[in-house]
Amino acid sequence: MIIKFAVSNFHSIGEEQELNFAINPRDMLDNSSCTVNGWHLNKVSALMGANASGKTNMLKAMTFLLYFSQNSYTENHIINSFSFHQLHYDLKNAQPTKPLIFKVQYVMNNTEYFYELHINRKKIDDNFITFVEYESLKFKKERLNNVIFECKRGVNGNYIKFANDLKVNKHDEARIYDKLRSVSILSFLKNTGYPITFYPYISNVNYAGKMETNFDYCNTYLQQNMQNKKTFLPFLKVIDQQINDIFIDKINGKETIIIDKGKFLTFFDWESNGTHKALHYFQHIDLILRAGGACIFDEIEDGVHVNLLLKMIELFENPTTNPHNAQLIYSTHNPILLRNRTKTQIFLCEKPEYESEYYRLDAVRGVRNTENFAELYLTGRYGAVASNQPIRPVA
Repeated sequence: MIIKFAVSNFHSIGEEQELNFAINPRDMLDNSSCTVNGWHLNKVSALMGANASGKTNMLKAMTFLLYFSQNSYTENHIINSFSFHQLHYDLKNAQPTKPLIFKVQYVMNNTEYFYELHINRKKIDDNFITFVEYESLKFKKERLNNVIFECKRGVNGNYIKFANDLKVNKHDEARIYDKLRSVSILSFLKNTGYPITFYPYISNVNYAGKMETNFDYCNTYLQQNMQNKKTFLPFLKVIDQQINDIFIDKINGKETIIIDKGKFLTFFDWESNGTHKALHYFQHIDLILRAGGACIFDEIEDGVHVNLLLKMIELFENPTTNPHNAQLIYSTHNPILLRNRTKTQIFLCEKPEYESEYYRLDAVRGVRNTENFAELYLTGRYGAVASNQPIRPVA
C-alpha cells in the first residue's frame, strides 16, 4: 500500500506537494482503512477541487512515476516521447532549471520501501538531453534504511551502488551508468531478471492527461473470464436489471458476446456507452482487487451513475472483496462521492495563483467526521471550490 507520495516541479505543481494516506489509529472508523506493517492506512481516498486546480496533475504524477519506473527499459522512448517543458513547472525561467522530483513510500510483501526519482534536462554540446539525474530504492529493516540501489549523475558528483545480494554484474552496472541514462534502474533490473518486484497499479491517466476508454478491453476481459461469469455477471445485472445472462456465440464465423435480456438477445457491442464505461472501470477494479496495488481514477464519475460508483467504492472497503488491501485514489467533481468518507480520506486542491496546493481535510480547523462533507464543501467551508463569480455574456 502507498503510505505517502510527493512530487515537485511537475505541470502546475511547483514546490513539493504530498498526499499522505497514513492516519492515526483513532481515525480508523470503519473498513475503509486498515493496518499494514504497523501503518494505519486509508484504502479509499478522494481528491476534490475546481476545474484547472491541478487534481489531474497529481494523478498524472503518480501514474508517470509508476509507469516510468516499470516500463522505461522495455520502452526506452518514454523519456523522449514527451517535451520536458510539457511536464515541467517553472514560470521564472525560459529554460527549466529544476528537476522533476518524485518520492513514494509504500509497503509491499510486508516490507516498507522508499523510492525516489529525479529527471532533469541539461545542455550538452549545444543539445538538450533529458536524463535520470538521481534514482534510489531503499527498504526499511530494523529501523534502518537499507540501499537496494542508488545512482546519481550530475555536476556535484557521480556514483552508482547496489546491494550485495542483488549481484549486479560489472557489465550491467556500466551499461546502466553510461548507456542507459534515460532509463529507470528499477525497470532495467526487473526486466533483465534481477529479483525486483514492481508495485502493481492501474490508472486512466498518463503523463498527457486522461485516456479515452478502450472498449476493446471490455470485450477481451469478458472473453477471457467467460468461464467464470460469477466475477462480472452480478455487476452487469446491477448496471442493467434486464440482463439475465451473457455468453459467446459464433455469428458469421466470428465469436461474438451476446447479452440475454429475457425477452430478446442483443450484442454486447450494442449496449449503452454508460454500460461499457462502467464495465471498463469494473474490469480494472477486479484486477487490482485480486492482486492488490493502486487503482488511480481521474474524474471517476465520468459516464457512470453515482449510485453505481458508490457500490464500486464499497468493493475496496469490504475486506472480503478486497483481501489484499488494494487502494482506490480518485478525483471527482461530484460531492456526493464524499459520502462515507472520513476527513482523512478527502484531499482538496486549490490553485491560488499559478501553483497547485493540496491539503487533507483534517488539516482544516474544526472539521468533524459527523459533518455533511458534500453539503459543506459546496458552501465553501473547506475551500477548493470553483469561483462564485457569475458567467456574463460577451457584449
